[in-house]
Amino acid sequence: MDWLDPAMISMTADLLSDTPNTTPRDSIAVVKRCHADLLAAEAGIVAIGNNPVSKKRPKQQTPEALNLAVQNALEDLSSQLVFCDSMDLDDAFATFFELKTHLLIISLLKPTYPLDDAHILTSAVLRFFNVLAENIHSDHILFLLFSNNYINSLISHPAFSFRRCSPSAASEDGFNYFITLLKNLSNKLNKNSINFFLNENLDDFPLFTEALSLFESEEAMVRIAARTVTLNIFRVDDASAAEFLVNSVHAFDRLSHLWEREISTIQTEIATRNTTLLPKIETGIDDCVDTLLYFEEIFTLDIPFINSSLVSSLINGVLFKLVHDVSEKSDIIKGTTLFFLTQVFNYISYSPLLNSLTELIFSADHPTRSLLLSGLEMDTWSLISPELSLVIPADTCVSLCLALYASVLNSSHIGHETLTKCNICPVQRTNTRRLMDSLVSPSSSPQTESSMLATDSTTSLHSSQTGGHTVPPTYAYDENLVFLLIQILGSIHASKLRPVSLELAVWIIERLVGNSKKIIASGGDKEQRGSLNESQAAALLNANGKWGSMISALVNDGVDLVVDLLEYETDMMASANDTPQLLKDSRLLLPKKEAPVSKVSNVRNEIRDLAFLVRMWSLTSQCLDKLGYPKMHKLPDAVSALESPAELENDCIPCKFLQSKNPAIHGNIVVSKLDESLTILEQHNQVVTIVLPIVNVTCVVSETNTTALDISSRFSICR
Repeated sequence: MDWLDPAMISMTADLLSDTPNTTPRDSIAVVKRCHADLLAAEAGIVAIGNNPVSKKRPKQQTPEALNLAVQNALEDLSSQLVFCDSMDLDDAFATFFELKTHLLIISLLKPTYPLDDAHILTSAVLRFFNVLAENIHSDHILFLLFSNNYINSLISHPAFSFRRCSPSAASEDGFNYFITLLKNLSNKLNKNSINFFLNENLDDFPLFTEALSLFESEEAMVRIAARTVTLNIFRVDDASAAEFLVNSVHAFDRLSHLWEREISTIQTEIATRNTTLLPKIETGIDDCVDTLLYFEEIFTLDIPFINSSLVSSLINGVLFKLVHDVSEKSDIIKGTTLFFLTQVFNYISYSPLLNSLTELIFSADHPTRSLLLSGLEMDTWSLISPELSLVIPADTCVSLCLALYASVLNSSHIGHETLTKCNICPVQRTNTRRLMDSLVSPSSSPQTESSMLATDSTTSLHSSQTGGHTVPPTYAYDENLVFLLIQILGSIHASKLRPVSLELAVWIIERLVGNSKKIIASGGDKEQRGSLNESQAAALLNANGKWGSMISALVNDGVDLVVDLLEYETDMMASANDTPQLLKDSRLLLPKKEAPVSKVSNVRNEIRDLAFLVRMWSLTSQCLDKLGYPKMHKLPDAVSALESPAELENDCIPCKFLQSKNPAIHGNIVVSKLDESLTILEQHNQVVTIVLPIVNVTCVVSETNTTALDISSRFSICR
């Protein structure tokens, strides 16, 4: 999109480089001549409007001739005025305002003028004011141009109606000039000039409202320009203008409603269940995220009154509605609601907004918290059907519940008091946050992190002892949430959930429990970081053992694919996922569709089921490892047969044991004749201690040599 006509750019350059050799008297003469030409053109425009079909019209009175006359007069006039400003010659401006030429220029825009010719006149007028706005630097001249609501009348003129809809090809130049004019005017704003743009008679701020009307334009560049205009307005930081924007124009309420409409449009398009709309829906999601980033830009201006007003409008407007919509039965509404609540925590860093939203969602007395937890209960998600929606995946609500929790845990801008009140984050996290708050707050008394931890422990210990009786240990995380997540990791119904949901469940457990501390009610000041309670630890260990047993059975049955999947899953887990970046991905709501499956559907289903078992074992193993618990089964990196392997019936089998962090060990595997399971690794009749003990690795006969054990390519994990 061309913001400025090349002819205008060239003309502006000429104005700045070529100085006319003229006197004040010559400048006045030029202004008067241009004024006379514009008067004559106006008369011709009125005549055409009164009798548009007349063919008996002088050649100089045709629309083409009138348009050319107006363009020439405005170019000469703008050139002369810019020159006079650069030379500090005010006589020409005095004549310009005395003759009211500025009013005459606007009066050229007649609604009765033929439409195509009106577009030409509109472009010429806007080009003229753009040249003045960009090149006039004298404040008193600009103030005269802005005063008496003249500039507001120009911005709000009905001839610029194309700004509220998609401009036609004929009016596109005028549309571009109009946007450029708004930007140029906003660049001229300061504490002295901003009050000229307040139309107190109509309780309007045309520069802001006209820019706001462009927020929903289909062109991204138009939306960016419109947001730049409003940011320039806020950046002036004028108290009276800000108060007028909030109380009279209701600027931030409008912005809240705007984002609400954008979200509602996406929900409506998803509800059509028309997959051809997916590209449009994805674009709409990007636009909603851009609006969030715009809010973040406003917050970073760090203007207290504006920030508090925006927080109030968002919390009482669109965010309140989103939190309420979590209770909707429609998965489409609930899913999109959870997605955009998640994005608020991902893209906004302004603590007062995040604190208010966190309390609105997660406070103990608010029903939304219970609704989120109920959405993670097995009875809720185990019954989902893949055919639930043609656009959003069946597990959208589950994955986005998890994403919302993860986004709150990942945000470093939520205050410690809010975290403590909502009991969603671990104590260690709130202490760190409290320490950070105390460092940036001059009114806070200095405390060390260790003293804060000690205070928390003392408080917790004191509260856990009553009447000399010991109370069972308490755990500094939401135990109900962790229990539901472990239940997901141990359920066969988790095959209905996408891998991203399972990964988020593990990530949340690691952040909640791995960063928390177990408070010992008796036994001094001991602390144990990253501990689950006994029932949760048992459930997670049992889940890991269950998936391992199922894999063992498949390996023993000769399913070679399981081994390949284990190696693949190990490689995938070695490369750490960027969970914070994942939380911003629109594929949480709209994942890419898989290619249609026809003849190979049975094979794909088998691979999918095997991959699910391997993934569940890998995820539970990863979770146990991060929390410091021993896995139910440890796999060696590789076990390979020597050149002269023993036969299967022998008790001792020569082998070489390889570990990534230790040298290779040559020795004997002692195999139980009862179940052919590995029990001890010996070297020269001495017991070798392995850092990670191997438990029950079954030896399998090689396919190529029936007398050899091929343990490197086949192994089993048994309880």
